[in-house]
Amino acid sequence: MFNYDYLEASPLIIRQADSIDFWLIGAGGTGSWLSYHIARLARGLGKSGKKVQLAIADPDIVEEANISRQAFCDKEIGLPKAQALALRYSIAWGVDATAFVQEFDPKLIRRAYDKLTILVGCVDTAAGRSAIN
Repeated sequence: MFNYDYLEASPLIIRQADSIDFWLIGAGGTGSWLSYHIARLARGLGKSGKKVQLAIADPDIVEEANISRQAFCDKEIGLPKAQALALRYSIAWGVDATAFVQEFDPKLIRRAYDKLTILVGCVDTAAGRSAIN
């Protein structure tokens, strides 16, 4: 049988924004690996004329035990995870990246009508997911 569900679909119109803020919340096992892709997306959007900012929030420090399973290297041991990633993508690709070495707080988000804010949650606690919500 054929599926004709698309005939009842509603069109989705997304407001175009000249300014986009990406928030990566959590820079550990999942967030550190995902940061690469978000930074590349931010770079590409910036090259197309958008004003793009990347904010990375995580209170943790890179430890030796993180190296084998997270996207960090030996030279980053002792640095805050958010700071290591923000510095990496700022230097490598010129991405406007800011580190927040703290638990995510929704009050950090600068709201504006003409800005699109995208939150990417990579936290491993209920409290962290609640803050994002």
